[in-house]
Amino acid sequence: MRTKFFYNCFFIIIFFLLTYCKADDKSMKVIIFNKSAGSEVILNDENIKDVKKILLELLLKTDDMMRVYFDSASIDEIKQTEKCIEIIFNKAEHFNTGFLGEVTLNKILLPISGDFKPTEKIDIVTIIIGENDYTSGPLTASGGLKLIQELEQILFQDKR
Repeated sequence: MRTKFFYNCFFIIIFFLLTYCKADDKSMKVIIFNKSAGSEVILNDENIKDVKKILLELLLKTDDMMRVYFDSASIDEIKQTEKCIEIIFNKAEHFNTGFLGEVTLNKILLPISGDFKPTEKIDIVTIIIGENDYTSGPLTASGGLKLIQELEQILFQDKR
């Protein structure tokens, strides 16, 4: 009798954990801006996990903070005049960064063209983060170009 009770409790717990994890995976929205209004990318569950993994790696690579002031007008200008990837979480997420330690954020903006884009020669990724609004002083991640290329491959492949 007790075994059956524990057996049922075990499955109920597993069911709730799976339901919670699945709901959590859908709490991320990805928008690609290409010198215009953004278009949302619909990701499958596997790609959502891959995107989160890349973001974790990228944030852990951060090694400096730029001394640049970004207000909302600056962010809008980047979105309208450059190509960038915006990731918005429905709730605040905690991430560990190499430069700041643990941060709480619900937005990440990654410029992939213009003055802030990483290149083969200058392999520094600019990461603009924020909780509700973007904060000034974007983080930089040396050696992050490969991760940005992986992210682009996932996002642009899934968009087709």
